[in-house]
Amino acid sequence: MVEILGILGLLGFIALAIAELVLRRVYGLGQPPLYVADTRTGYRLAPNQSVRRFGNRIQVNQYSMRGDPITPPCPQTTL
Repeated sequence: MVEILGILGLLGFIALAIAELVLRRVYGLGQPPLYVADTRTGYRLAPNQSVRRFGNRIQVNQYSMRGDPITPPCPQTTL
């Protein structure tokens, strides 16, 4: 009886470990997008992060906006 409970406990642990890996790798639940407190907006996405969530890539640029990094145009007088 004790051996059966030990085997069932081990199988339960393995099933939980596999479920944890699937949820982290496939659905991206192990790496949520980070937010920072802001006095004007309450909360905003932390700048410069790239995470995968529910199979979608979320990329946040330096201005805390979703999308690719923005490079300001140089003035015409610079080389």
